[in-house]
Amino acid sequence: MKEKKWKPKIIQRNLGQFGGLWITVVARTRVEGTWGAYVGVTTGDYPEIEKKRILDHGAKLRSEVADAIFPELAAIRYSN
Repeated sequence: MKEKKWKPKIIQRNLGQFGGLWITVVARTRVEGTWGAYVGVTTGDYPEIEKKRILDHGAKLRSEVADAIFPELAAIRYSN
């Protein structure tokens, strides 16, 4: 039987626009069964590249803020 490769669930939300830039939050599940959410700014011109940049370099959200933005992930433990 072929082993199934784990793939993260990634959710992106734009919170609002300021000076032509979007305030964007991105959440990603992790293989160990937790998740994290990060915030950054985007232009919206390159969504996949900007999403990756936020995940790699964005500011990590506090768990109570992340839970409010991503209620569908609230049952999973937030990674601090």
